Amino acid sequence: MLEPKEWQAARDELLAKEKELTRALDALAAERRRSANRLAGAQHYYAAGR
Repeated sequence: MLEPKEWQAARDELLAKEKELTRALDALAAERRRSANRLAGAQHYYAAGR
């Protein structure tokens, strides 16, 4: 068994890692959305130019 202070420290460490991971996933999703918009615009441009 862990002492309450040890448990809290371990929990806080995990929460910090989870927040870091969430921020990284959010940034990746935003990058994916930006890329999709650029790609869709490029496809539309080429399709219209035919």
